[in-house]
Amino acid sequence: MKGRVLVADDSPTVVEMLKVVLTGEGHEVLTAVDGIMAAEAAFQYAPDVVVADVTMPRMNGYQLCRLLKNDPATADIPVVLLTSRNQARDRFWGTKSGADDYLIKDEKGLVSLVGAVQRLAEDRSHRRPVSAVDRESGRATDIIYRVNELLDQKLFEATVLNEIGRVGQAIENFTECADSVLAILGQFMDFAVAAVCFGGTEAKAEAVVRVNRPLAEEVLEEFQGKVLEALVGMYGHRLPPEKVSLHVTSGEVEAGTPPLARLDNFRAHPLRGGRSTLGLLATAGGPHVFRGEQSEFLATLADQVFLVLDNARLYRKVQVLAVSDEQTGLYNLRHFRDRLSAEVARALRYRSPLSLIMLDVDNFKSVNDRYGHPVGDLVLQQVAAVLQQQIRESDVAARYGGEEFAVILPSAAPQAAMEVAERLRATTEATPMGSERHRDRVTISLGVATLPAPDVNDMDDLVKTADAALYRAKAAGKNAVRAHEPAQEPVAG
Repeated sequence: MKGRVLVADDSPTVVEMLKVVLTGEGHEVLTAVDGIMAAEAAFQYAPDVVVADVTMPRMNGYQLCRLLKNDPATADIPVVLLTSRNQARDRFWGTKSGADDYLIKDEKGLVSLVGAVQRLAEDRSHRRPVSAVDRESGRATDIIYRVNELLDQKLFEATVLNEIGRVGQAIENFTECADSVLAILGQFMDFAVAAVCFGGTEAKAEAVVRVNRPLAEEVLEEFQGKVLEALVGMYGHRLPPEKVSLHVTSGEVEAGTPPLARLDNFRAHPLRGGRSTLGLLATAGGPHVFRGEQSEFLATLADQVFLVLDNARLYRKVQVLAVSDEQTGLYNLRHFRDRLSAEVARALRYRSPLSLIMLDVDNFKSVNDRYGHPVGDLVLQQVAAVLQQQIRESDVAARYGGEEFAVILPSAAPQAAMEVAERLRATTEATPMGSERHRDRVTISLGVATLPAPDVNDMDDLVKTADAALYRAKAAGKNAVRAHEPAQEPVAG
């Protein structure tokens, strides 16, 4: 005997025809006239192959296949679906139900069926032997229970995936989105701590860690270390800690819960985009083992998490690109004017000071002439880096155009603004700039203006007066800072 084949079809003619053909090929053939009977036989007799018609009473072929493939007792049994309908929708649904083959009921399909059964029946290497418990469970009442349980499980999985997708639509901030996703996972997954990490291929990564129960400090550090180690395994290189941006949040913890003193059951699931691994979902302090269907769901879950978080990351990237100067990474002129307009309105409303620094790289043309434009571009990037390092988080640095930059200083009075400008000038002068081969001393000239002032009433006035002060710094010999002085200089018209 080559193999035991279960044939399920509500047509006695088809059943008898297939039985004759397959018996003639040396197979033992079991028969069933509907899906429920087929499921019972599958659990009781563990056939080597199931051949099922798509259209059957009580349980159709798709449902039968999905039931068998989702139960550990029968998941390894190959299923061939037969249909008289050759439509794309039917082929798609047959594939999604887990069928190993999908054949049309015609002369060509019959020939293909014999070959498919022969091939699938011979491959028994990974087949799970049927147990007494499995045989006993193959009763009609138990089959109905299993079907309902499967439907409930699929509804549960669809609900979870939908919830995660909804978070992706509602939250655009990457960190908040990642934390919300982990909060959803924490509602149905038993873990003490979890993390989502993205980035590694860009020589930096961003990780969000959510703690679901109190952890000893060394346990949290151990978890973070394991996440970094998992990144090494996925990307093939180690990221230094300073290249990993880490955000730690906490869920609601019941009062009096003792801190977890030991980390166990660490697992990392890759987050993939196409063939590339772009991140990971890590958990610890959860169950010791996952059943097969749980592992499959976690893989599907990881795919959904990737899509949601990748969209949030891409949205953030598009936002950054829309307001950034491509060359220096500072804000562009359009965003600078939008922010300055808003800050001026706020300053006038609350009667608070607002200062603006306009600055220009001295003798920049000579840098380009002597070393070439690539070195000149590098100098602009290095000046921009000085600005970013020396200003407050609430300040706004932008590239105004060419080698000219601007810095908005909310709530900064004239003296404070002058101190910032002088610090920018001194730091720039003290910082070697250019390429490794072409280092040079670079200086900047700066003009400072503050609102309110007698001749500064709006945004245009603030820009014109700061620019006029910058012109005076240039005229004074460059590498200098000058403040707007209404009594000494007219506003450029």
